[in-house]
Amino acid sequence: MKIKSFLISSFSLLCGCGAPNMLVKKGDAFPEFELSSHTGIHVTKSDLLGQPSVVWFYPKAATPG
Repeated sequence: MKIKSFLISSFSLLCGCGAPNMLVKKGDAFPEFELSSHTGIHVTKSDLLGQPSVVWFYPKAATPG
């Protein structure tokens, strides 16, 4: 479960990198993605469907604000 949480957190941070026009609004579908864990396991959106998952956003992480 810790790996899954880490991957989801990483995904949320990477979504904003290089995609300034990608805005998420309430009710939008979660975008398709594929991430690799530190053990080499690939995780996709479909791997998480049907089970509780948490997406956490850090809007000011590593910023001076």
